[in-house]
Amino acid sequence: MNATTPAFDITSLHAFYGDGGSVADVVEAVFARIIEVSDPGILIHLVERDTVWPRRRNSERSIRKNRFSAFLSP
Repeated sequence: MNATTPAFDITSLHAFYGDGGSVADVVEAVFARIIEVSDPGILIHLVERDTVWPRRRNSERSIRKNRFSAFLSP
């Protein structure tokens, strides 16, 4: 992945956030990957982006305080 679309394993996510990556980048990458794969066999409930953003802001604060959020874990 690149600077704005991290790999989703826990080690890569820690490195991504440590390098200043944002929760918004991860959330957008998740949405994009689900849409790109478009596999009906993958049972993931995709919520509307508008409902994700309040949680993203809380997760961003947690990450900046070194409390990695399970919300962003695979």
